[in-house]
Amino acid sequence: MAPRKLWLSAIVEFAALAQAAQVNFELDLTWQKGSPNGVEREMIFVNDQFPGPSLIMDEGDDVTVCVRDHDTLRC
Repeated sequence: MAPRKLWLSAIVEFAALAQAAQVNFELDLTWQKGSPNGVEREMIFVNDQFPGPSLIMDEGDDVTVCVRDHDTLRC
C-alpha cells in the first residue's frame, strides 16, 4: 500500500509543476502630465497609463518583471 501512496504523491507533484506558467511583464516608467483628481500635475505613468496595468499571475508561476526607468527619479 505504501508504494501506491508514493506513486500517487509523485503524480500530484508532477501535475502541480506542469501547471506552472512562465509569466513576463515589461513595465516602462515615464513622467507625464495627468489629472487623476482634476488638478493637472506631473506624475509617473506605467506603460503610458495611470493607474498602471494589472499584474495577473497564479501562485507557483515563474514571474519575470523587466522595468525600464525613463528618468522617473527626479530631484
